[in-house]
Amino acid sequence: MKASVAGRVRNTHLPKTKALLPLFEAIMNSFQAIEEAGSTGHSIHVTVLRQGSLDDGKAGLIEGFAITDTGIGFTDRNFDSFQTVDSPYKAGKGGKGLGRFLWLKAFMRVEIESHFRDPANPEVLLCRTFPFIEVEDDEDCRPTVSLLGRPQTTVRLIGYRSPYRDEC
Repeated sequence: MKASVAGRVRNTHLPKTKALLPLFEAIMNSFQAIEEAGSTGHSIHVTVLRQGSLDDGKAGLIEGFAITDTGIGFTDRNFDSFQTVDSPYKAGKGGKGLGRFLWLKAFMRVEIESHFRDPANPEVLLCRTFPFIEVEDDEDCRPTVSLLGRPQTTVRLIGYRSPYRDEC
């Protein structure tokens, strides 16, 4: 059985009054990634991406968000779950597998960059970078060796769509 990302996005309901729900979903994923990573000393940073600059004292329209965490990252297991529609992977934590479709409902594209420890060899840090868009794509998402030096995942929600941007 195949699933269409564009079809799932089209059939996903997101009221304009819930314009920040996709951001909330991304932050919840960060909390879950940190919980899965274990240990202490983790962080989540949320950056608001705006049009223009603050030079004139006015904040430009919100174009998107970047959410960075130091959790477990997009390991093969997590990536496989991400690629599986209605995956039961996070069901025990209350996840329904719809958050990533809310991202695309409210944003034109999502860019993911994840630096994570190789489960087979925790001394090795790997990097997986890929876009998440509505167009069906068999892009190579195999991890490469990371040059970052520490686990970190950034999800960029880019191109805030109307009417969500207007309500935010």
